[in-house]
Amino acid sequence: MLAGDYRPRGTRPTQNMQAYDLYLKGLDYLRRPATENVLEKAQRRFSQAIELDPQFASAHAGLCNTFIALYVLSKNLGQFESAEKYCHRALTLNIETGDAHIALGKLYLHSGQYARAGDEFQRSIALDELSISAYYGLADSLIARNQLAPAEATLRAAIELKPTVWRSYLEMGSFLFGAGRSAEAIPFYLKAIELVPDNMEAYVSLGAAYYMVEDFEAAATSWRHSIALSPSATA
Repeated sequence: MLAGDYRPRGTRPTQNMQAYDLYLKGLDYLRRPATENVLEKAQRRFSQAIELDPQFASAHAGLCNTFIALYVLSKNLGQFESAEKYCHRALTLNIETGDAHIALGKLYLHSGQYARAGDEFQRSIALDELSISAYYGLADSLIARNQLAPAEATLRAAIELKPTVWRSYLEMGSFLFGAGRSAEAIPFYLKAIELVPDNMEAYVSLGAAYYMVEDFEAAATSWRHSIALSPSATA
């Protein structure tokens, strides 16, 4: 559970309008289903924003989130180290940058420090209660500590806060699937696809859920859709 409803918080975080525009474009890429091509475009936009305004904390946080997503795809330790660098730089520039706390929470998740991760996601929510990505991370930290009921409540709260965000339905579906509730997961995957029809991630997950309920024809159809959108070893 990584990408999500990234968005700027509060007032404009830089006075450089060109840097801010590039930052918003980077956020737009982070909202999309995570592929190497999409994440490289996000990385380029955030890097360009930082070149224009080196003190732009939110752009550093954007790069941290991008490198974490790239690390998840590649398992390249260099990506993880880059994420750590940009995350700490963002917090050095502005301790109240919510996205930086989300990014740091993800770093803690990937290093097995689940309680510390949860604290960072809670800090982000305290700064902005509509920070949907923080809810995803908080749910992950709870799942890692086997606190399943609070995790489910956290994901449902994310859906209620912003019901048009496709990622929330994918996260909820993945939680239910992981809990052995595949039949319940299917409607959430379908809703994610309804909101973003070219959603390779959701089709892969939908196929797995159909497979577990022994609807093999529907599973094959879902995986074919995923392959048509973006071939992957999993599909």
